[in-house]
This record gives sequence, C-alpha cells and structure tokens, in this order.
Amino acid sequence: MAFKVFVLVFLAADIVERLTKPVNKLVVDAEPPVMFMARPKASTWKSGAYLKFVRSLPCCVTGRKGCDLDPVVAHHLIGHGEGKMGGKAHELLTMPMLASEHQMFHHDPKVWDQ
Repeated sequence: MAFKVFVLVFLAADIVERLTKPVNKLVVDAEPPVMFMARPKASTWKSGAYLKFVRSLPCCVTGRKGCDLDPVVAHHLIGHGEGKMGGKAHELLTMPMLASEHQMFHHDPKVWDQ
C-alpha cells in the first residue's frame, strides 16, 4: 500500500512539474525617464483586440447587431480625451454604436439626444 501511495505522489509531482511554466519576471524601472520631464506627453491606451471586441457587441442605442451595410463601430466618449488638444479617449472608454447612429450623433448631438 505504501508503495502505491509513493508512486502516485511521485507521478503527481512529475505531472505538476511538467505542466508548470516559468513565470515571467517584470522589471520595474525605479526612475523612469518620464519622471524627469517637466511636462511629459500623456499616453493613450490603445488595443486593437479590445476594439474588435467592442465592434462584436450589439449597438448600445438600438440593441441591433451590425451588418455589412450598417456595421457596429467603436464610439470614443466625447470629452474624455484627458484635456489633450484633439486627443481621443482611451479605448476602454468606447461603446458600440451602429455606423448610422454614430454618424447622426456626430452630425448634431443635441438633435440626436432627443
């Protein structure tokens, strides 16, 4: 009985050792160059994969899925560009809208809101 337990423990340890992957170690710069800049340039988070995910969702206005004639686009929230002149908001601050709704919104937001 003790031999069977030993073999099972040995096999389990061997399987765990083979399945575990080495952990990537992150190196954090204690004094990044941005710390020494008087006015560092603001960076915006961008992710093509996240935008693709947002475009796969139904429109947040109508609830419809997009089609070839009226696809869903990722609308960046207006006024969340962190105060940068002409800056876009982070890609986390996007929402899915049909292209037709998106165009109407940018054409005249006050009329679209009613």
